[in-house]
Amino acid sequence: MLVHRTTRRHPLFFVIAAGMVMGLLLSACGSTSLSSPTALAFASYLYEATASPTGSNTISALHPQTGAQVWQALITGVPVGAVVSGGTFVVSSSIPARDPSQSVSRLTGLDIQTGEQRWQRDIKNTVLMELFQWQGKIYSLLTSRGPAQLDSPSATLSLANVNLEDGSLIWQKPLPLAGVPRTDIQAGDMLYVVSVDSAMQYITMIHLTDGSLGKRIAIPVNLSADSGPTPRYANGTVYYDVQDSLTTFHIIAVHATNATPLWEKTFDRSAIVLTANNNVVLVSAAPDPNSTQGDPLGSLIALNPADGAPLWQVQQYSLGFGDVATEAERIFVMTNSDNSLNPSPSVRAFNARTGAVLWSDTLASSQQPTSIHVLAGIVYVEFPLAGGTTSQSDRLLAIRESDGALLWKSNRALLLLAEGFFW
Repeated sequence: MLVHRTTRRHPLFFVIAAGMVMGLLLSACGSTSLSSPTALAFASYLYEATASPTGSNTISALHPQTGAQVWQALITGVPVGAVVSGGTFVVSSSIPARDPSQSVSRLTGLDIQTGEQRWQRDIKNTVLMELFQWQGKIYSLLTSRGPAQLDSPSATLSLANVNLEDGSLIWQKPLPLAGVPRTDIQAGDMLYVVSVDSAMQYITMIHLTDGSLGKRIAIPVNLSADSGPTPRYANGTVYYDVQDSLTTFHIIAVHATNATPLWEKTFDRSAIVLTANNNVVLVSAAPDPNSTQGDPLGSLIALNPADGAPLWQVQQYSLGFGDVATEAERIFVMTNSDNSLNPSPSVRAFNARTGAVLWSDTLASSQQPTSIHVLAGIVYVEFPLAGGTTSQSDRLLAIRESDGALLWKSNRALLLLAEGFFW
């Protein structure tokens, strides 16, 4: 396949269960796309967070054009996610305990310009507080129970409205979802939550404003059940992928406010929604099953957001699930010279409307990049924390969006953050 689908659980499952000891970056300076995996637009800085599982961590604001640090603040616990509203940078962090039932999530409000702490609030018996912002109000999706139970039916979810003045919960409502929660995406004032049990996959709509449940879409469990559909949102529409047989795959578009079907596109090979914006829905498709090539290429397929009609298609090797970033007119893809274990990675920029290659940069590394984001005219490419031959100075590359020129590189140990939470 062009892109290997990675099982995606709630983000704190990876933070705690894997024992992450690494830095994280919150890219927050004006992406023009509202779809993942591009980073959310929060303010005029980049934000990084260390993520030691014990003791204190730090949140730092960085200048996006230079990578220079503007301010730094101390945070207790493992940072999970962040949003900005009304000049306040709100961070959620997890404080694990030996007894999972005693785990605590902490909300910290920082001044967006200086990093000065405005308030701090603990929520007991909660291991995840995923944050969302809508019309100046902050909402949190809370997961209760211990990390060992995050991927079991005993995990419980609730939605809360958070007081921006002091971090207290204005209201909190339980979410009686079917199956184990897998992933979610914000679509305006709605949350689309994907869950799965032994018989079905579900996409459930939740109203952010009051926590009430909307429409639920039930999908029979199939070969993609480990990860489930991958919803993406752009311009009032949610796009997701499903598989209903060994050889039949679908990309489906629904209206974000009521899940009314808009169009459906069928494929005879694995097809996954990567990203979407006003101009294009980008799909990763596996190699042609009838190909006689020994190592066939997969495809990037661009669909018209209005009706699903094909716009253009290119064949190439790719490097992973989070390897696409998009803004209004351009798409940025991490690709590979071949499909071997010793790749020669590069970044290619495509015209979103036509698929024309605008520029292509070979990266001076034998390692595979782990993620790519585009923010305010800069493309950020991140490499693994250790291993291979990548030098420390090449951990994070900042590339000019218009022509691919390298602007700066950093040896800070961090990961890019997208979709409002730390992976």
